[in-house]
Amino acid sequence: MRIAVSPDHRLVILASRRKVFIFPQDPASEKLELSGKETGKRAFVALSDLKIGSDGRLYLLDAAGFVEVFDLDGRHLESIDIRHLGVYNPRALAIGPGGELILGDTGRGRVLVCDSKGKLLRQVGRPGRRAGELLEPTSVAVGARGEITVVDGGNDRIQRFDGSGKAVAIWKRDGVQSGHLLPQLAVGLEGRVWVVGGETRDLWLLPLSPTDPVEVFRLSGSAIAGGGTTDPQGRLYLVEKRSGGVLRVSGDCCREKAPAPR
Repeated sequence: MRIAVSPDHRLVILASRRKVFIFPQDPASEKLELSGKETGKRAFVALSDLKIGSDGRLYLLDAAGFVEVFDLDGRHLESIDIRHLGVYNPRALAIGPGGELILGDTGRGRVLVCDSKGKLLRQVGRPGRRAGELLEPTSVAVGARGEITVVDGGNDRIQRFDGSGKAVAIWKRDGVQSGHLLPQLAVGLEGRVWVVGGETRDLWLLPLSPTDPVEVFRLSGSAIAGGGTTDPQGRLYLVEKRSGGVLRVSGDCCREKAPAPR
């Protein structure tokens, strides 16, 4: 499950490939449901990711080749056609600090950096198994220095690329591989990237410097993260895999610190 939290703490949930819910701050108010018909053109076909930009707008990635943009009151603002990029089953989306669209083109083994209208600016990575190459990128995040971090699902690892597109760090992680519940990336305080989910209790906090160790925290009790996000204040929210509920991580639910990966 993919989720996002707005600056005013509204929760947005990608409930299925064709449906999104926006939950209001007031529990007594009705949630909004988006199906794509709001665009006036077509229903959603295959929603795969969602993000809220620094502009407060909601971006929905439809793997059929569109990024649909809404405000948080459910009004459709624009459709960005990305079919001209030759994407194949894109499943990851991030929004850059200048409104750039960063697309994980899962079926093509690459990440595409586009302007806010979908014009290609540059490509990061290419298909393969060596450093700097990707197989099935399924989550992307933009860090504090403009670096792009990618869940490289087909290669069972996390990769980071600098602003020029050069691979500068690789972290191996069991359970990243295709066919499992893949982890998701979320940008926290100071632009540090969390790796959450993947059928595990462990939460990774990646370092800013590739030479520093990964910090690993373990959820208390039996909770297993099925995915997650951060709010604009950098606080971490997780989807609990068993219940499907959303919880905000605090010291009480994340007391244990696990050994760092080798």
